Amino acid sequence: MTQQATAPLARKAYEELRALILAGGLAPDEPISERGLSERLGLGRTPVREALKALNRDGLVMIIPGRGTFLRTLSLHQLRELYEVRMGIEGIAAYLAAQRGPSPALAAFKPQFEDLLANAGNVPLRTIQDTGTEFHNELVAAAHNDRLLAFHETLRDQIELTMRLTRDHDHSRIHATIGEHFAILVAVLDRDPAAAQQAVYDHLSNAISAGVQIFSRVGAQRLG
Repeated sequence: MTQQATAPLARKAYEELRALILAGGLAPDEPISERGLSERLGLGRTPVREALKALNRDGLVMIIPGRGTFLRTLSLHQLRELYEVRMGIEGIAAYLAAQRGPSPALAAFKPQFEDLLANAGNVPLRTIQDTGTEFHNELVAAAHNDRLLAFHETLRDQIELTMRLTRDHDHSRIHATIGEHFAILVAVLDRDPAAAQQAVYDHLSNAISAGVQIFSRVGAQRLG
């Protein structure tokens, strides 16, 4: 089968495997079987193999010669690095969004956050976290900088996977993010670039601290 003919199947395999990883559908300590995935997804081994290569490039799996393919290991050092990069990207995004004016989509989070603050105890943790993820993505989009958006998108899946660490082990941290996200948004709506950037720094610094505490209790996390 030609490369042109297999490309749509490889894309399909990539999207289905990515969704499976983000949903926690693969065991973190077991080799990923091409044959098993092929049977599970109803696709040939060639598109599955190509999808795994792409996921390796994206930092979601690691291919170890002679051993196999595994979900990527996330060390404490790598967690710090990821959040430090986020601080740079999302901090300047908040600064630019405040300087240039919030997008309508970003401003629309205000009533959502107000509702979450008033009813946090009755809202599923996943809903709070998903709203936060959407907010961060829209914050970067509101900077109206295509290069900044492209850099952020290369990290998006790894960011989402690290958030599972908090969701699984520190529910209080998820509730705390509501107020932190609201503080970022208020600074952007007030057109205060420095305050918006600082609010992002404070928020992600707290996230790093929470991650360190979780790692001290449960050890190194595997992505997925």
